[in-house]
Amino acid sequence: MPSLLLFILLAADAGAAPDALADPGAIERACKAACNYTAKHFAAGLIVADVSEEVLPKTGQGAWKIFKTSKEMEGAGAEGAPNTQARVWVAPGGVTYVDMFFQSDSGDWAHFVDYCYRSDGTLARTESTYNTFLSEDQDGVSRVRKRDYDATGKVLRSKQRVLNLQTKKPAPKARFPDEPEPLFPKLEELPFWNVVREALPRR
Repeated sequence: MPSLLLFILLAADAGAAPDALADPGAIERACKAACNYTAKHFAAGLIVADVSEEVLPKTGQGAWKIFKTSKEMEGAGAEGAPNTQARVWVAPGGVTYVDMFFQSDSGDWAHFVDYCYRSDGTLARTESTYNTFLSEDQDGVSRVRKRDYDATGKVLRSKQRVLNLQTKKPAPKARFPDEPEPLFPKLEELPFWNVVREALPRR
């Protein structure tokens, strides 16, 4: 009887333990599934944007506002669409997927970053595309990078490629001032999190 009771307790603990997404394979499966979910439910994404004149707002910065549609957001910035925009989904299984867009006032660079968060709120993956005309090539450069992180923020895997912005052909020797993707290791560190957390569905 004691051994049976111990087995039941261990099984209960195993069932209650959250998926930590501790390795790149698990992260790939969970984040890919969440990305597919956002594609099928794009309109369900919560839209939020910074209507201040900040560029690359950090945690605690910006004036964030929720919008019902992208069209409603178009003229909300100082000179048209806001420099920093985001869509947020909570996918089945508790993964939170955030699609963010950053740009300079002049428009000489733009940064598209997808953030995939575990159910415990820690960052599992970033997928970023940094497009810039600040390069020796007049066509501009597109740097594409995918990084996986463990629950403490340590990089587990990183893959990168550089493309010609116009032709999309590989440009591994391109010279340009790269910019790291804005990093928010936990959900609560997203600069808009306090604005959207109560509006998001719970899973």
